[in-house]
Amino acid sequence: MRNVPPEFQVRVEMHLETTAGPVLHSVATRGEVTPFTVATQGAVTRVTLDPDKRILRWTETARRYRSQRVLLARANDLVQTGQAAQAAQLYEQALALDAENFSANEQLIRFALGRMYDRQKLAARAWQEFSRALELASLDPMETDFYRAWSRVYRARIEQRRGRPAAARTEAEAGLALKSPALETQVLPDDGSDRVTTAAAELRVLAKPVRR
Repeated sequence: MRNVPPEFQVRVEMHLETTAGPVLHSVATRGEVTPFTVATQGAVTRVTLDPDKRILRWTETARRYRSQRVLLARANDLVQTGQAAQAAQLYEQALALDAENFSANEQLIRFALGRMYDRQKLAARAWQEFSRALELASLDPMETDFYRAWSRVYRARIEQRRGRPAAARTEAEAGLALKSPALETQVLPDDGSDRVTTAAAELRVLAKPVRR
């Protein structure tokens, strides 16, 4: 794809005709070039890209994606400076820009909203946003699992603060059950420290029984 930003993502569907029968496949692209492979039972005789003509929506999808990312960058800056109310407005604007979620940014935005509310100790609102993030998916399966795993981390922490250790362990175990490489993605924690951590590490701690 040409004339798209490096971080632009869209799912490309394809129909492969093989000597063993038809194969449907899709690729979550990123940027202008995305290498991929497809394993088939028989030799491929023909490839049809975008069989349902979804490519016609790319231009509008790209516009929404870029507009959302601008708002998200501004919102993140506001969160870092403690301007939570203004940040929430920008997150909501970003959601409204793509109500159909063509650009598949809603999971990221819901997760970001959940983190913001969690920082403000608004447990009920944070829980709601993390729950939505668990139900949604991003174009990249790794990103989908990343946001789902960290949503479980935050939900487990909320349950701990509520004094419900068993429920916290249940959330942590559900996160570990994803068994995705995304759980090992290293990130900086949001407590201001410079140590890196992973969702898997946090979930394992949260899954341990509390000793009395």
